[in-house]
Amino acid sequence: MAEYQIDVTTSGSAGAASGTQRTDSPVRGFVYAIKIDYDGAAPGSTTVALVEEGGLAQTLVDLDAGNSDLTLYPRVQETQNDNTPTGAHGFYFVDGRHLALSVSNSDPLANAVRATIQVLG
Repeated sequence: MAEYQIDVTTSGSAGAASGTQRTDSPVRGFVYAIKIDYDGAAPGSTTVALVEEGGLAQTLVDLDAGNSDLTLYPRVQETQNDNTPTGAHGFYFVDGRHLALSVSNSDPLANAVRATIQVLG
């Protein structure tokens, strides 16, 4: 299992600071788990998104306002060829793309949010 970490430093005014950072190297494999750690001073208005750059441009995480640490096990809804949901869920697959973590509506903080991403090879 490979592990990737992204730290985002935010800049701007209190409650409106933002920042984006991406993985140092491309990610390849099935995304198993994502841990989101907020800085202790991050306000409850902080929003977080983790997206694939290029490829299918999948959104793996899209968190509304909050500041409580959590671990996610994101899964994608599987569909039939006509886009009808099957009821089954599968792992997100990332094929050699960077993942970008964006933080907004926060305060200016060094390492406002850290994402740790576990990937099955």
